[in-house]
Amino acid sequence: MSTTAKNPNVKFLSVSEFKTAIGATKLEVLTNPATGKLFMASDKGANFKVQGDIDTKERMVVLVDNGDLENACLINGGGADVLATL
Repeated sequence: MSTTAKNPNVKFLSVSEFKTAIGATKLEVLTNPATGKLFMASDKGANFKVQGDIDTKERMVVLVDNGDLENACLINGGGADVLATL
């Protein structure tokens, strides 16, 4: 699990770590037919947010703010700490 340099309360979990944390064995990224927005559904019946322009070909991680798994969001990237800004 990685923490961002700017906000120590924000953590990035791998998809595997997230599935373990919520007790799920499967996650699916789906499109809401009414709104066109993406969401992630678990086989445990819970739904989660997804970055609107997510690229499934890129690395995906789950952003968790303040340990709040219910409001987690699947995003691209994450896990890289800022070492310096030039």
